[in-house]
Amino acid sequence: MTINILAGVDTRQRGTGKGPTILLLGITLLYLLLELAFSARLLDAAGGMATFDEIKAIEHWGRTLSGIALALFAWGWILKRTWYAFLKVMAMAAAVIVAVPAMFTAQDALVKAIVSSTDGKQRRDAAFLVQATRFMLGGQLSIAELDLPENTWQSPEAKAFLAAFPLLASDLKGLEKTANDILRTTLRNHLTSGCTPGKDGCLGSFSAFNNDLWRPLIAEVNAAYRSYADGVNRYVEATRDTTAEQDGAWKTYTGKLAEKGYRPGTVPRLGWSRVRRDVQAQGIPVDNDWRPDDRAGFNRAVAASIRRKADTAYDTEMRAQLDAVLPKDLTVATFMAHPALQKRLHLRFRTGDLGISLPYVTQPEDVEKQAYQPLLAAAVDHQIRTLTARPSDFADGGRHAVLGRVSTERLVVPPLALGFSLLGGLTHTMKCLYLVLVLLTNRRWPGGLAIGGVLSAALTGGLMADNALTRSPVYATLESQLREARGPLIAGGIRWMVQVEHFVYPVNEALRRSVLLGLTYGFQPPPLPSLPDGPVRLTQTGGSASGPAPAPAPAPAPAPVPGRTPEPAPAQTIAETPAPVIACASEVQAHRGGRPFPENTAAAIRAAARSGFSAAEIDIQPLSDGGWALHHDAVTGRAVSGPRDAVTGRAVSGPRRPAATFTTAQWRNLRALDENGKDAGPASVLEDAIDASNSFGIRLNIEVKAPASCRQIDALLEKTAALTQPPYWSTAFPAVARCLADRQVEYLGLVVGPADPGAAPTAAAAKAAAIAGKLGMDTTRLRAAAADAYDAGTNRTALEEAGMAAAAATLNGARRQGLHIPHTDVTAALMTRASSLGLSVGVYASGGDDRGMADTLRRMPGQAPAIIITDASPTLFCP
Repeated sequence: MTINILAGVDTRQRGTGKGPTILLLGITLLYLLLELAFSARLLDAAGGMATFDEIKAIEHWGRTLSGIALALFAWGWILKRTWYAFLKVMAMAAAVIVAVPAMFTAQDALVKAIVSSTDGKQRRDAAFLVQATRFMLGGQLSIAELDLPENTWQSPEAKAFLAAFPLLASDLKGLEKTANDILRTTLRNHLTSGCTPGKDGCLGSFSAFNNDLWRPLIAEVNAAYRSYADGVNRYVEATRDTTAEQDGAWKTYTGKLAEKGYRPGTVPRLGWSRVRRDVQAQGIPVDNDWRPDDRAGFNRAVAASIRRKADTAYDTEMRAQLDAVLPKDLTVATFMAHPALQKRLHLRFRTGDLGISLPYVTQPEDVEKQAYQPLLAAAVDHQIRTLTARPSDFADGGRHAVLGRVSTERLVVPPLALGFSLLGGLTHTMKCLYLVLVLLTNRRWPGGLAIGGVLSAALTGGLMADNALTRSPVYATLESQLREARGPLIAGGIRWMVQVEHFVYPVNEALRRSVLLGLTYGFQPPPLPSLPDGPVRLTQTGGSASGPAPAPAPAPAPAPVPGRTPEPAPAQTIAETPAPVIACASEVQAHRGGRPFPENTAAAIRAAARSGFSAAEIDIQPLSDGGWALHHDAVTGRAVSGPRDAVTGRAVSGPRRPAATFTTAQWRNLRALDENGKDAGPASVLEDAIDASNSFGIRLNIEVKAPASCRQIDALLEKTAALTQPPYWSTAFPAVARCLADRQVEYLGLVVGPADPGAAPTAAAAKAAAIAGKLGMDTTRLRAAAADAYDAGTNRTALEEAGMAAAAATLNGARRQGLHIPHTDVTAALMTRASSLGLSVGVYASGGDDRGMADTLRRMPGQAPAIIITDASPTLFCP
């Protein structure tokens, strides 16, 4: 009996000994196939143009597979049990139900813990690096010393490098300055050529914007306007002729009075109030002092009742269609300009944060000037302000906290998911090998030896098999800084991942395409753009695009006509051709506005916008009532003839007196003079400049031309808060610069005067020199002292090493800082020194010699200034 029992046990174990192992091997092989194919598709997403939402979606597949992997370990134990089949099935199902959510939760908690451990600066850097990676994928950014053939960037190791790049570069020294240097040009190029129009704020080329985004939007506006006009016309029809309703209501009223033996004129005074209440109860809102025989008042009340019902119907219809009640007299242009429509349109474009009103324009040239260019400029400025905001803004509770956390997660998730996927594939490859050897040998130790060998070969071989990417100097620099900041384990893990993908991706992708019939895991990657292959620093591979600025709005369309639905004009299609741009590494700004209008006027600012300048540089002087005048000189009445004034050639007429003695109203009564000295309209004040800037979408560079207190600066900043684009600031007065820097303005430049004032001595100075000569006085020391005073008053000392460091300290606090210097002082050494101190360089034409400035800058390839201030056309510098 005992033998029989033992025999039965032995038989049962022999019968089930290999069966569970074979079943487990089959399930593991199926899982391995899914895991390897998933790893290939994950690399396509993480190292390509996928959005973070797409990466997270495909990563959910990875978490599911990880949960199944965890369940498989439990299945190996369950299958060896001598339980009934039903219990095994239930236990295996329970293992999956428990393991998959557990793996989801564990990996999610790991990511959140990593994100929570970062500070505001790290999150801001992550936001920039995530954007920089998209620049690289879009072809607008290359990396120094990665001089590789173009097809290298399509390779598996390049995809792995791009997926890990944000993490690799997260500890790069000088990252903040690098971000400030490259963002403007790369953002503009990325929003126009390195993305899909209509996706994630991308505008695309102008032709794509007009044909694919603007025309459908205008068609929707036209359809909505037709519905609105129909509602207006129904209202007009309902309230047009109320005579019949008034007559019917009066007949009903008099009939009820007749039933009681009265006529309107015979109702006793004591009964008037009761009659009024009865009429009001019928829905006719007669006045409380209405007399029963007042037919005119009765008719007015009936008409009011009709209008009220029509208003209610109109309001209900408008709220159902537009979620707002619109005025009944809108043209199609004012309809589109209504805040309710703007809100809906901005939700579609995802441009609600830009502060731009989308105009009703249908002609391609108007679309480009009034919609495309302002949207593009505002989008670039908004992203720059966001990505260069203070670190505290990205910390928890800050205004960019969500962006900071999402960007940090985007930095962590791709390399983490790729690492888990590769390790999962390696683990289950070893498991399959182990199970095969156990089945073949009925021994465990051969499988153990094989696992050890495969694991050693995979880890060691992966770390030693370097490639063109990991041999590059820049990779060595990134890896060294990452190892120093985060330890050798993370740095080594990324190297292993980048190098091993070269071997495993082709196999994984072949399995996905051939065995799994092209299973996509919910993601279809777009083609990866080619990256530039020239050796450049972490800088722009293309210049900024400064297109034409908006023109004045066209005349409004006709108002709705009762009884007829107006037909708005359809937007026109244009051919798919590149939009004309001015490619330039510098911002070209119009000196005191654009020609031929008087300097420092709203008209000159509008002219600058129409000429394609990126900004208008203007001068301001304080007025006696707290206002600010647009004026260069401290005193009015400058002559407009002579060699000095031939440079600027424009001024303000009026009595020769200090600008600070005028009120705003008095200043507006002065006249601006053109370059020929002719009256060209009223002089401008700051509010005029703000209106021109907002209307035409051009930035202002405001130079404070007089000493001012910090209290005056605070009041000035309150006024300029009305600008849709944060202004640049500049001044020659260090005390003013310190006040502006302390307020953390967007950009602040310290103006340096020319070496030679460029003017003949004044009559008084010449007379003093003549007297000194007659007396035999040595004026050498006097002239030297005068020169020193001139250098100090014009910030010439800022061109020297110590003085430049002092200037940088003065400007510290502004988000971007710079020196504005004459072109005659520009040298490669000076620009290098300024860059080392975190200072941009702005250049203006000394003596008005714009062509001389252009020649100077052409002789300095690769060292373009950040800003060029000129009276000439921007094409002189950016052909």
